[in-house]
Amino acid sequence: MPKFSEAVAPSQAFLYGEHAVLYGSPALAMSVDIKTRARITEVEDKIIEIKSDKFSQGLKWRYDRERPEESPLFPLASGLMDLMRRYEFNRGLMVEISSEVPVSSGMASSASTSAAISAAFLSLIGEKPEKSLLLDIVYDFERRIHGKASKTGPACAVLGGLVWVEWRDERMEVSRIDPKRDLSIAISCSGLPSETKKLVSMVSKKYNEMRDVMERIISAISIVTLEGRRAIESGDLVRAGELMNINHGLLSAMGVSNHVLDDIAWMMRKFGAYGAKLSGAGGGGCVIGLSDDPEMLAKNLSASYLSFAAKVSLEGAKVIK
Repeated sequence: MPKFSEAVAPSQAFLYGEHAVLYGSPALAMSVDIKTRARITEVEDKIIEIKSDKFSQGLKWRYDRERPEESPLFPLASGLMDLMRRYEFNRGLMVEISSEVPVSSGMASSASTSAAISAAFLSLIGEKPEKSLLLDIVYDFERRIHGKASKTGPACAVLGGLVWVEWRDERMEVSRIDPKRDLSIAISCSGLPSETKKLVSMVSKKYNEMRDVMERIISAISIVTLEGRRAIESGDLVRAGELMNINHGLLSAMGVSNHVLDDIAWMMRKFGAYGAKLSGAGGGGCVIGLSDDPEMLAKNLSASYLSFAAKVSLEGAKVIK
């Protein structure tokens, strides 16, 4: 029977600090119990084949003799090829991906997928997927996929729990924090794609064109993020929600929200959320609402938008077979 390994990894909800984290500000996100599963099987031919339930067409690349084909799955194949070279693995791999995470949703589906693939590959070749090693590998995947990227999605996928990202000596460092109360959220999907690379580039262009204004917005987001951490650590969900609302407004000022995301955020507040904001790059994707009753909040939104409840995933990426 061919050798195989299987791993799962959680996704992400961005509580505070997206975009600003790329400019030296901190960020806070939660790992979400909506996960990606990857199964990797060793094959004899020198191929990388990837099948995903999120894409109608897979990818099959005979890497010893062919140029890679154009495919949204190729960045995963390219990252996997780098791993194979790093560990001098010269056989082939079949990768099968199944995911609960909506694509282009702002929930770091790419980091979740990369973490599951990387953990499964390391296990397949007999390497222990240590958290620090896995985090660096997944961060490399993210930069390959999105260009400029934060460590927030990779940290949520690898570490689990509530993830704090801050800058030290011009490097992003990550750690977990412990909230006084359990957090639960409702997630509503706008139906519009969140194109991370495009949105990050747009914000960068705006930053270069009006640096004084953008630096003040980023500074305000940094303050909100620090206050949001204090509120969550102390269990003050009312204040945490108010700060989420402010963060959404600042992201809108950056130009990454739109009328659909604003509409969802206001609907969530109307139906009792402590606070609501877009999560991730923006432009589309999802909105999260902090609530004691996320199931009811999601139910109230479900007539208009795909909505569901989610809790913190305390476990990060792990090998299951």
